[in-house]
Amino acid sequence: MRHLTENDVRAWVADTLLSPARTRPVIAVTSHHAQSRGWIDPERLQAAVGEAADVVFLETGDATWALTEALPPRLDVYGGAIRIWWPGLAADADPLQHRLYFVTNPARAEALYHELDAAVQQRAPAPAPAGPDARRPAPVAAPRKIVPAEVTKVAPAWVEVRAGGLVGAIVASDLPHAMLAESLVVGNRVTVASLGIGPSGPTFSLEGLLPNPWDRVASELRPGDVVQGRVQNVDEDKRLVFVDLLPGVTGVCHVSEVHFEFVADLAEHLAPGEITAFAILRFDRATMEMQLSRKRAFGQPPRPLPSLFDGGRPFVWRQDTPAFESLRQARRRGVEPGEFVTLRRMSGAHAPPTMPAVTAEERTRALHDELSALQTNHQNLVAQIRTLRTQLQEAQRAARSAEDRSAAAERQVASTMPLASERAFLAAVREWYARKFDEDDRSRAPLQRMRVGREFLDSVRTTPGVEVDKVIEVCGQVAANIAHTIAGRDVHPLRDGSRGADARTRRRDGAKAWRCALKQAPSAPRLHWWNVSTDGGAVVEFACVGLHDHTDIPE
Repeated sequence: MRHLTENDVRAWVADTLLSPARTRPVIAVTSHHAQSRGWIDPERLQAAVGEAADVVFLETGDATWALTEALPPRLDVYGGAIRIWWPGLAADADPLQHRLYFVTNPARAEALYHELDAAVQQRAPAPAPAGPDARRPAPVAAPRKIVPAEVTKVAPAWVEVRAGGLVGAIVASDLPHAMLAESLVVGNRVTVASLGIGPSGPTFSLEGLLPNPWDRVASELRPGDVVQGRVQNVDEDKRLVFVDLLPGVTGVCHVSEVHFEFVADLAEHLAPGEITAFAILRFDRATMEMQLSRKRAFGQPPRPLPSLFDGGRPFVWRQDTPAFESLRQARRRGVEPGEFVTLRRMSGAHAPPTMPAVTAEERTRALHDELSALQTNHQNLVAQIRTLRTQLQEAQRAARSAEDRSAAAERQVASTMPLASERAFLAAVREWYARKFDEDDRSRAPLQRMRVGREFLDSVRTTPGVEVDKVIEVCGQVAANIAHTIAGRDVHPLRDGSRGADARTRRRDGAKAWRCALKQAPSAPRLHWWNVSTDGGAVVEFACVGLHDHTDIPE
C-alpha cells in the first residue's frame, strides 16, 4: 500500500496509472474532508486483495486536487470515496468503466472489503496461490441490527448508550458529534444500529435513525412563535432569504418580510451564516414548507428551539459548523455558492479491448455512486464557503470592536451593541424607526437609504456629552426626513464660512452637507451628514458628531 502526497501524484499518474504496460488494477482510497482517514482502512484492503491489485491512499485536499488536475475528466476521487482504475486507462476512458464507490457508514465499508476483493479477483489473470500463504476473503458484513437504547453518558463530542445489555459509544451519526452531544441528556431514549464490538468495546450508529426534525417543529412550534434561525442563503434574484430553523428544516423569508421599510438590497440586512430572530408566519408539515418574517420579530424575545430528540436539550445555533474544503480549493474546482454540479451525458464509447464490458446494472450502480459523491462534495463546499464567510464577518466585527475603548464602553456592550459596526448602528436606527412609526407614519415618512461614513462611529465614541440613544433617534429623524419639523433640532445646511455663504458641496459626487442639534440647547453637540443623490434614489450618509462650534465634516 502506498500513501501518495501532492508532490507524488503527477509523476505517479504519468508513470504508473496511465502506463499502457500496467497489468494490475489500482484501488484508490481517500479520506473524508478535514480528516486524516476514511471508512476504509487502506492497509486492511491491501491485505484483502493481496497481489490481485495495488492500493494507494490520498488525503482529501491538496493531494486529491493534484490528482484531479493530472487525470482526464471525471476519473478523479476524493472525500472518502473509493475508485478502481483498471488496466488500459486512457484519456478518452469512460468514467463508469472505472467504478467509483460511495462509502457512507461503517457497515457499507465492511461490505466493500469483500466487494472490492471479489471485483479484482474476478478480473485477475490467474487465481490466487494455494497453500498456507493463500489470501482469505474478508467476511461480508451482517445487516444492521436496529435496537432501542438509553443515553448513559454525555461529554463534549461524545455520547455513550446502553442497548441490549451492552454499553458503548455512538461512533456514526448524520449530525456532527459535538452537535449530537449538545442535543442529548442522560436518560434520553434513542434508536441505534449496533455495529458490533470493536477494539474499544461495543459501538453504535445513529445514521438514518434520527427523529424527523419537521415532526419536532410541528409538535412544539406554532404560527406566531419567534425563534432564532441561521441564514442559509440570500437569493437576490428571487428576493428570498432561506433560513435554517433546525438541521433539515429550512424556511423562506420574502423580501417584503425583512423590514418595514423598502428593501433595495437584501445584503444590507441579512448575510449567510447570520443568526437572528424570525417569526413563523405559517408552515405545512405535509409539504415541509415554512414562511418566516424578520420584521415581525423586532423587539420580541425568541423562545427556545425544539430539541432534536424527545426530552433532549433545546437546539441552539452556533457559528462553529464543521469545516470542509477551503474556499480557495472550491474556486480552483470552479464550484461557486448555489451552483449544482451536473454530470455530462455519457458518450456511449466502448471500453478498451483489454477491459470486459460493463453491464447495465453495473453502469447504473456506478453512476449512482458518482452522483452521490458529487452531490455530497458540492454540499460540503457550500457549507465551507458559508463557514468562511461567517468567520470573515466575525473577524471584521472583532476588529472594529477592539478599536472601541472610549468611556461609552458600558453602553456599547448592551444587547444591541449599536457602535460595534456600521451595520449594527444602521440596524439600531431601523429598529428605532420600526418601534416609533406605525403603518400610517411609515407611508408618510418612509425611511431613506442610509450609510455610515468612515469616521462617524469614532466621533460618536469620543465626543464629550454624546448619548448613543440620542444619536440613534436623531439619525432616524434625519433618515425619515422629519428632523426639520422638530422644534430645537435647528436643521440647516453646513456652510463653508459665515451664515450667508453657500452650503458645502462634496467635490466627488456633489453631495450637500447638513447639520442639526442633538438636543434643544445652544451648546448641544451637532450631527453632520451628507445628502447624496444616486441613480437608485437619495442616500443619507452620516458623517460625524461634534461639539456645537465644530464646523468641519469628513469627506
